Amino acid sequence: MSITFNPYLNFNGNTRDAMEFYHQIFGGTLELTTFGEMPDVPSIPAYKDKIMHALLQVDDITLMATEARPDRPAVFGDNVSLSFSGTDRPKLTHYFKSLLDGGEVGMELQPMPWGAYFGEGTDKFGVHWMVNISNE
Repeated sequence: MSITFNPYLNFNGNTRDAMEFYHQIFGGTLELTTFGEMPDVPSIPAYKDKIMHALLQVDDITLMATEARPDRPAVFGDNVSLSFSGTDRPKLTHYFKSLLDGGEVGMELQPMPWGAYFGEGTDKFGVHWMVNISNE
């Protein structure tokens, strides 16, 4: 038996835009399902074309998302970060620069005392990202 752990993001009306943005950066397969495509799911009429479930699959990475309910809007803050770690410097540098284009860089990619390059920031959708590039 195996267990997976996947980040599931909530957005306030721009799930499609956010997931298409991530899809452009990471590639892979993006599946978008609207509330209107799920007739058995109780829905708010204004949400007919909103994303009920988004799934981005890239290699062994799965990122999911949905529209936040109007009575429980998504509140963005610094309590969660999505982090990439690895040794593929060109690919991870591309992810870092692309994710933070139009967002806010908190720390540029730079050498750190633990022997890796590290950077972090918040993308234009309010999601906080960290990238750690090891030498090995």
